[in-house]
Amino acid sequence: MENILFAPATLQGILRALPQPKLGFAAKYFQTVVESDTPEIHFDVEGTDLRLAPFVSPLVPGKLLTDSGFETKHFRPAYIKDKTRFAPQRSTTRMLGERIGGEYTREQRLELAVANELAAKQLRLERSLEWMAVQALMHGKVTVAGDQYPSRVVDFGRAAGNTVVKTSGNKWGDAGVAPLDDLHAWSDAADAPISDWYMTADAYAVLRSSAQVEKRMELVRGTSTMTQDAVMSRDLVLMGLIDGFRIWVVPKLDVLHEDGVTRRMVPDGTVIGVADAYFEGVRHFGAIEDVESLAPGAYFVKSWLEQDPSARYILLQSAPLMVPYRPNASFRATVK
Repeated sequence: MENILFAPATLQGILRALPQPKLGFAAKYFQTVVESDTPEIHFDVEGTDLRLAPFVSPLVPGKLLTDSGFETKHFRPAYIKDKTRFAPQRSTTRMLGERIGGEYTREQRLELAVANELAAKQLRLERSLEWMAVQALMHGKVTVAGDQYPSRVVDFGRAAGNTVVKTSGNKWGDAGVAPLDDLHAWSDAADAPISDWYMTADAYAVLRSSAQVEKRMELVRGTSTMTQDAVMSRDLVLMGLIDGFRIWVVPKLDVLHEDGVTRRMVPDGTVIGVADAYFEGVRHFGAIEDVESLAPGAYFVKSWLEQDPSARYILLQSAPLMVPYRPNASFRATVK
């Protein structure tokens, strides 16, 4: 008889009951969740409407305006498939932190091992979502590629001017370059006023030491109310306020990709701007095509036995795409 611990409903329940990881930009800007009942997802990208309301005489009919609001796009996401093999030895080997000589039964060790693995899968999934969120904010597009899934670029249509690369002699730290002036110019150029600037530590060091900022920035200390947003995510550190801008530092976070190469989530010398009141990020999930998956969801987890050699497998599947509905409310600059 199949152990009820490994029934899909039980595994799903354990995942939902575990503490939900919160990582960086995904936690702060992509909080809305949309779960599709088909493998394909549909999402809206808002256009820019700069028209004035029309003036007419009170004696003539109102002027009919066509809707220029948004464009609906569709995409079939690649699957995330995180599979783990549980050999029989997992229930006989002392667990991390367990007293020498053992204090758990084999059944208890197996249950703890399953809970620990589900928590690890959930964190890896969230890390993948954070990577997609960072790509959307930095580039206005996300490149999706995987095993037997041809590389595809999902372009959200962000304006080309919302991406800037500073050239030699014009970089932060070069003579005559004022970083704060750049922040103001870039905020003015965006479709919505940038309220939050996120930068890597090397970029922040230049900003902090510049003559315009050094003595004027209001630093975050103690229990300032400015720290309330900072605790929304463990990976974004609020440093201070200047000229109405909130200044954040993005800690160095390396991620190991499937090709075996470790890369920085946000490359050094990067500045990311977000119009906090205007930006709208959505977590879209396509339906998982599995005979045991009957309802939409952000993920589906299942388990099965292999008889020879004896082992149990646990598989978490998800079909995500992080979508900025207002892509022009973000900005990226390479400053060093």
